[in-house]
Amino acid sequence: KSKNTFFVVKDIRPGGNTLAVSPRFKLQFDGAIYNSEISRSSTSRFVCAYVNEFFKETQRDIYLFDIQKNKVHEFLNAGLSSIVFNENDSLFQVMKYETSSDGKSSFNYELYNAETFKKINESNTSFFEFSNAPKNMKDLIAPERDFHAVYIHSKASKKTFGFFPTGKMFVWNESDLSPYTSLSLGVGKALHCSFVGEKIFVVLESREAFFIDPITAKIVCTILFTPIGENTDVLWYLPDGSFYAPKNTIPKFHMVKGKNAFPLLNFELLLNRPDRILKAIGLADSETIDAFEKAYQKRNKKFNNKAVNFSADIPKIQWKTNIASNLKDSLIAFSISVLFKSNDSLTAHVLLNGVPLYGTKGKPLPLKTNEFECSAALESGVNEIVVFVQTTDGLTSFALAKEVVCEYSFERRLFFAGVGVSEYIDSTKNLTYAHSDVMKLEAEFREAYDDKFKGILLTNELATRQQILALKDFLLQTRVNDIVVVAFAGHGTIGKDRAFYFCPNDVNFKSPENSGVSYAEIEELLDEIPARKKLLLLDACHSGEIDSSYAPVFVSDIVVEKDKRGIDVVLSEEAFGEKHINYLVENLFSNLNSGTGAFVISASAGSEYAFETEQTGGVFTYSFLESFKNHFYSYSPDPFVTTLQKETYQKVTELTHGAQRPTTRAENTRNVWKFEE
Repeated sequence: KSKNTFFVVKDIRPGGNTLAVSPRFKLQFDGAIYNSEISRSSTSRFVCAYVNEFFKETQRDIYLFDIQKNKVHEFLNAGLSSIVFNENDSLFQVMKYETSSDGKSSFNYELYNAETFKKINESNTSFFEFSNAPKNMKDLIAPERDFHAVYIHSKASKKTFGFFPTGKMFVWNESDLSPYTSLSLGVGKALHCSFVGEKIFVVLESREAFFIDPITAKIVCTILFTPIGENTDVLWYLPDGSFYAPKNTIPKFHMVKGKNAFPLLNFELLLNRPDRILKAIGLADSETIDAFEKAYQKRNKKFNNKAVNFSADIPKIQWKTNIASNLKDSLIAFSISVLFKSNDSLTAHVLLNGVPLYGTKGKPLPLKTNEFECSAALESGVNEIVVFVQTTDGLTSFALAKEVVCEYSFERRLFFAGVGVSEYIDSTKNLTYAHSDVMKLEAEFREAYDDKFKGILLTNELATRQQILALKDFLLQTRVNDIVVVAFAGHGTIGKDRAFYFCPNDVNFKSPENSGVSYAEIEELLDEIPARKKLLLLDACHSGEIDSSYAPVFVSDIVVEKDKRGIDVVLSEEAFGEKHINYLVENLFSNLNSGTGAFVISASAGSEYAFETEQTGGVFTYSFLESFKNHFYSYSPDPFVTTLQKETYQKVTELTHGAQRPTTRAENTRNVWKFEE
């Protein structure tokens, strides 16, 4: 029936002190639940706490904590109120909702000195709206009069903005009492409103936020918050369709056109523009915006500008089969209608949780075909089916997507293939720990999966080019629910074609193009195998992608130090000026080279060495194993491959003091799986 409530401000770090505690007060519940709300002042010296719902407008108590002086100030029976501080926290304004004896209600503004907490005799003003703010804000006429509205005044535009619980924004010119325009933002009242730079920033309870230009009174950027379990996915987007979201969250969003919804990933190459976002909100300098734009251009060039164009005459496809959303079996079959006027040949691509059913090359379709059929096995659990067709010049149709949940019993196994070379036919290039690195991985996965483990090791003299390529036969024995890990440890080098080559035991170091194992051949091992959860680990120098701006210079007589896994190549100096741009490309954008649908984590960037030490063996393999063990054998959730990826990056960079930075050559953003039994 009642509850004693109080607020606490506390440093939550270990050993942190309690900074302030409010007096206890009684809150009548009467069958309802009322939430608390906490906000901070401009400099974070003050924290305001209150209950944001009430029975009667005059029953709302506000508590203001002065963290610097460790004091609590009370505003009892303040009604529906807000407290706003000026930029240096020397003044604050309290907006109260008051009801007079004759039953009339109105807002009243009170101004206080933040040092003395004494009221300044300037009632009914809005100090933070600058000296020319309208003195009669409480008398502004709005079509939706509501005391939940939040107002803010812009000195630059001489306009007042009001945000109402319906999600509408009304705008008044300074000399007018009636609004001259309105704009529908979303649903729900404004939880926060302030100036951020030169823009108005407002957050609605509908989990949307907006940057608004006070001059044009138009939205310049929208932020969408989508809670997913304990996390929140965030998407920034502009009125022209440009957007930015962390690359692992983009597959969760869709673009809606009419009654159709298309995966946002379709437009990722064309519209993922963090540079435009930064420019629109006006909070970054020109140098930063320029760097982000160069990263976009570099990445776009990498994919030959094959972005989905809204105006292009692209192939069109439709479902011919009505696919059930839930199945009790693993098998599915469906048909797709194809409409394309051109005589150009088409290739069909079907992705099952991001893994290409027909391999990276797709399934060629007969000329002028009007449909194709597909049958496949699905994983137990959630399956995302994505279908698209592509022309020979890379023009891609809008993708069809369908989510199907399968429920059937199965046995999950882990298949491990490890290749580690410390001893070479050319013994001058021998390493120390590469073979033992893959042996450690094999032992760890065997212990974790016990009788569900299947493994094969190729070390030293067994790791010939022929034996490595024959691993495909082993991986073809997998099933759709299995996990596959393939690991390489040894020398890596760059061929005259600027491609990465892993050096098998029998490599001719002077011509790796003829005797090494290329990255394309390594990737082929994982292509079109039944398993959908695939991870490739490359613990070798230069195993990251080589940018075209890197000019390799070959040195045939180089002597490799024992702590490095690179050979026969150095890189020209001009490439290193691009490192910060390459970093932005990798961290801002999805790697559309999803290829086989596997995650491919490289020990180092294309221009860097991979190190091994006596304490760790290969630093990359050591860091990955530490992360895997910390998660798999703890009470924390089963280790997601992206979690291991991130923690491995951090650990390697820390252990090598930034000399070695792992990279991701390919990632499956449609299927972020985890190691589980």
